[in-house]
Amino acid sequence: MNRTIKHLSEICQKHRFEEKLLFVPYYAVGHQVTEHLAKSGTPWINLRLKTPSGYANELVAADLSAAGITLITPHERFIITENLYHDNIPAGKKE
Repeated sequence: MNRTIKHLSEICQKHRFEEKLLFVPYYAVGHQVTEHLAKSGTPWINLRLKTPSGYANELVAADLSAAGITLITPHERFIITENLYHDNIPAGKKE
């Protein structure tokens, strides 16, 4: 068993009913880790997967909301990027 998975398994067994946060770069990585834990027979109850940016957003969400600030969605970022790109193409190069 991978050393990291083994260590995580020990933590999950020792602190079975306590909440545990596992920071992962992407949720897909976290799902792979929890799948490996399950296949090894390790109960991973109360293990919450978090990305650093997702956790940071959770921490400041209430303050941002109180200040009237909302974050843009990935779809909105895409639209803004597309508009900026198309606005900056030289006139002769536009499709």
